[in-house]
Amino acid sequence: MNKGLMDGKQILPEGVFNLATTIQSPKGLDQTLPRFGFFWWLKDHQVSWEYNELGTELPEGSYQILGASGCSCLVIPRYHAVAVRMYNSLYTYENKNFDYIKDIQTFGNLVVKEIKG
Repeated sequence: MNKGLMDGKQILPEGVFNLATTIQSPKGLDQTLPRFGFFWWLKDHQVSWEYNELGTELPEGSYQILGASGCSCLVIPRYHAVAVRMYNSLYTYENKNFDYIKDIQTFGNLVVKEIKG
């Protein structure tokens, strides 16, 4: 959230965070597709919902990293918030009715809803 700064002390280099959350996607990528940094999905504009892991309610500047077992770490600088989802289910993807994209979008949207009250 604070680019490695904690209690006035730089714990990790700020440059690491800047690099990870700067768009690394090819410049010619279709504007309807999401953008990413290094392992982090970034919201720099509204993209097509069916491809976007970040919920529609998340403000621009938000970013999220996803884990293989369904966990997630979502950072929303506009609201000074970090939300962590510890789902950890290796077998979710065997369920033919489970929609991973919709599920992770819902997580982000619920976080924003709770923040806004």
